[in-house]
Amino acid sequence: MVRKQVYITDEQDRWLKKRSAQLGLSEAELTRRCLDASRDRLGSLVAAGPAGDPEALHALLAFAESRVGLEVPHAGWKFRREEIYEERLIPKTP
Repeated sequence: MVRKQVYITDEQDRWLKKRSAQLGLSEAELTRRCLDASRDRLGSLVAAGPAGDPEALHALLAFAESRVGLEVPHAGWKFRREEIYEERLIPKTP
């Protein structure tokens, strides 16, 4: 066995604790079984790319291509880095 340390959300932790108690398994054993059960699915997600959805990539590329050739204003706004943090540029959140 190889020791791994992972971060999970509070919701995942609650589910893991509840389900492992229901099944009478350790959290580690349940995690291993979940990894084994999802191995094929994880492989297909990685093969599809970072988003896991090839259609989303095509939509993004189509959007990017639709933006090519749009006129972009290059003159005008100059600022100091400190101005980014001034109240007039970034409104305070209540």
